Amino acid sequence: MANNLIFRAADASTAMEKVQNALGPDAYIIDISNVGNFVEITASKDEPIQRQPNKPVNPRKSLALAKRKLERFYQKIQEHPCMARIISLHQAPSRLREIRL
Repeated sequence: MANNLIFRAADASTAMEKVQNALGPDAYIIDISNVGNFVEITASKDEPIQRQPNKPVNPRKSLALAKRKLERFYQKIQEHPCMARIISLHQAPSRLREIRL
């Protein structure tokens, strides 16, 4: 948010005092984090906007999508002349072992 302010102090109580002095007792605390040897509080006078929760992920759909993307990628690789040669060389060692034996 554009109206968020960051307050930094050596400890949490001092940082909270700074928030209350600047924004008053009705300030909204957005985030509290440790930064090095300091406590950093992000606060605002404005009420934070609630975000929509992320939709639950369907593992089957995610896996199917990943497989389709991988298949498309593999097809593109096979279409490229240099990559087709590399793929054939990658598959060659099993043939070489058969010949050497």
